[in-house]
Amino acid sequence: MEMQSAFKKYDRCARDFAQYAKQYDISDPQIALKVKHTWKVVEVMKEICQSLHLDDQTTEEALTTALLHDAGRFEQVARWHTFIDAKSTDHAKLSAEVIEKEGFLKDFSAQAQNRILKAVFWHNKLAIPQDLSPEEALLAKLIRDADKTDIFRVFAQEDVQAAAESTVDQIALMEITPKVYEEFMASHSINKDDRRNSLDIWVSILAFFYDMNFACAMKKAREQKYYRQHFDHTDFANPDTAQKVKEMLEHLEQYLDAKMEE
Repeated sequence: MEMQSAFKKYDRCARDFAQYAKQYDISDPQIALKVKHTWKVVEVMKEICQSLHLDDQTTEEALTTALLHDAGRFEQVARWHTFIDAKSTDHAKLSAEVIEKEGFLKDFSAQAQNRILKAVFWHNKLAIPQDLSPEEALLAKLIRDADKTDIFRVFAQEDVQAAAESTVDQIALMEITPKVYEEFMASHSINKDDRRNSLDIWVSILAFFYDMNFACAMKKAREQKYYRQHFDHTDFANPDTAQKVKEMLEHLEQYLDAKMEE
């Protein structure tokens, strides 16, 4: 992705990252998926930063965070052959470790390195901690929004089994766990510990909207409509499940309409 000349530290980091990724088998669909996702998240991040009129330093740190947020995914696939953290390791923690080991941030100040590493570490958690500095919290919110926006695309376009470990036909036979449904309808993010099946994973992805912070990201994701695709094209066997899905989509879009008006 071509960047402005103001972002020289990002440019050098991008070259180093591209070389790092070449160590892994690009013919592996999981590796190819993560390479594509990385650059898509960088594109979304650039749009968000421009919409917020962020200064060059913050933008460069944000773009670098987007570039490196899933750096550990490559090693995760190589070691465990899965993207499921519960069956392998916390990919955000591993990403921070890879970033430090590979020296990707060598051109940045110690303070900037700390901000980027914290944002990467917290990007996949249920929520960010309250004790982050304003600068750290901003970077963490930016990467969480950019990442979620492209995860909706991945969810719609890529192999469902890679994320949920079930086929669409299998998920069509499942029911939503009551706790997951209740949390969703309360406009809450879904705790991974509350999920009991692959349909719950679908619902937890849909609930990403409740943790998004910036209108630009929410608007982009809403307009793309990737989040609806599997729900709209799956014939759920249980009428109660089909009704719950309808209610959840209606609730979510009312929530988004209200957020867009704020």
